Amino acid sequence: MLVATSISAVLLSGKILLLIVPLVLLIMVFCLNIRRFFFTLLLCMPSVEILNQLGVGFNGSIMLNAILSAYFIYISLLHILKNRVHFNTRKGVILAFAIYIAACIVSSIVAIDVFASVKELLKMLFYFCLILIIPDLIKEKSDMKIIINLLILSAVIPMCYGAFQLIAHQSPITAWIGGRTVIRITGGFTHSNHFAYFISLVGIIVFGKIITEKNKYMKLLYATFFGLILYEVVLTYSRTALMMLILTIVVMLVSRTKNKLTAILVISVLIGSLIFLFQKSELVQERFQDVFNIFSNINYLNNALNGDADTDSFAWRINLWIGSLLLLSDSLLFGFGLQNFVNISNKVISISIDAHNNYVKILVETGVIGFSSFMLVVYQMVKNQFINKKNNSFFYYKEASFLYLYIFLVSFIDPVINHTAIGFLFWTVYASQSRISFNK
Repeated sequence: MLVATSISAVLLSGKILLLIVPLVLLIMVFCLNIRRFFFTLLLCMPSVEILNQLGVGFNGSIMLNAILSAYFIYISLLHILKNRVHFNTRKGVILAFAIYIAACIVSSIVAIDVFASVKELLKMLFYFCLILIIPDLIKEKSDMKIIINLLILSAVIPMCYGAFQLIAHQSPITAWIGGRTVIRITGGFTHSNHFAYFISLVGIIVFGKIITEKNKYMKLLYATFFGLILYEVVLTYSRTALMMLILTIVVMLVSRTKNKLTAILVISVLIGSLIFLFQKSELVQERFQDVFNIFSNINYLNNALNGDADTDSFAWRINLWIGSLLLLSDSLLFGFGLQNFVNISNKVISISIDAHNNYVKILVETGVIGFSSFMLVVYQMVKNQFINKKNNSFFYYKEASFLYLYIFLVSFIDPVINHTAIGFLFWTVYASQSRISFNK
């Protein structure tokens, strides 16, 4: 409520300083209890993105989410020392992530831009603390339900902000199409794509609620909220987010719904909606034309590698990925430095831009050692999900598998887990699944 009030005050008055008082109060109230502070972060971290875009921080270099992350690291260490937290049930997960952190530290030492690496390393340590602390905060099944419900509620303020952008016709990202300017809502995030990925992840959680909820009124509420999420994903004009969300929902329906007729009906409605949008929206047609070019043009890949299709957003990405991987031979073991891909892209395509592929980004930035350790983390994720399901543990969350699937697919197009709000959601779910319960 404090964050929502502060954002409203800024929008009405234009005075950024009005944000500071409620945020300080927020920390003062919850700093003495890590459990409450963590639950507060669950609810507010996506909304912090809005505050970042409004310039809250220090000189534009250290933003509010970095401050909150650093504070969480501090109280996490205090919690571990004070309570002598044991990690016997999740040694594999912790060891895998610790090796990945070590690789990130080494790559930061050899980085071209050390300051960028240090900021990203702080984020990695924040995620590591989530893995260390969250399983200790989950004492019973109701705690898992609280986490899931807060993750759903965390999307409300960004979605309201996205609706405000649509109504006010104000957004930092626009597109010129059909002789008019069309806005792409961002929900206060740095880019429309990031917002689309985040609410898509929440949408997967909500869709799981629709499948499992017994109360018809709650089922209707979840269905309405999912409809709003799907609508705002469309308004971001993020083709990757939309395609992967639909694909994930189809997989969920096929694997989770006992009534196959219902599944076929819902899938038909989703596909029919996409066809309708494609026919009615010139911008949607243009956004998806690049996708069709991949399959319709037999020379597409060759043109991309030669840089002949630089106006095609998929083509220049392919060119960027191949070019950056070829440069990796100069620093094969430890890469060019955490969060330093922009320096490499400038050498490849003469533009400072991120990798648009999480796997290429990790490999180029942290080298073979960093990439291998990250894949070890992924292995532990899959392993623990399977074990918790097999042992019928209350740590097992069915929708986690579909969240992982979505992240895995989208990561081929964008480094999504590097975004703070998305990464926070992903690593929170990962951490909540990382504790193995050997139930008889």
